[in-house]
Amino acid sequence: AAVGLSHFKHLQEFIDESMELAASVQSIVCKNMGMVSRGAKSAFFWVLRDAMMPAVLIEVGFLTNPFEESRLRSEEFRDNLVSSICDAIVVYKSKYEGKMGF
Repeated sequence: AAVGLSHFKHLQEFIDESMELAASVQSIVCKNMGMVSRGAKSAFFWVLRDAMMPAVLIEVGFLTNPFEESRLRSEEFRDNLVSSICDAIVVYKSKYEGKMGF
């Protein structure tokens, strides 16, 4: 039981950090790309559940929406999107390192 509890506490730390990372990504991507924020949400997605580090799943549009589909087909849009995500990770990393005293 102690191992499970310890493991849960460890995962909770990553959940909190993941929400901080998600907030950074969302804020910077929405600002840089002129996108509307749909909010950062926490969920127990299979692809993220065993991550032993901060992890996020990024949804950037819906292919069922013709406008969003056309943007996602644009190489320039995708390049700018990737740059914005990278910028957000750098911002998060700087904040994290500052908190940890690196």
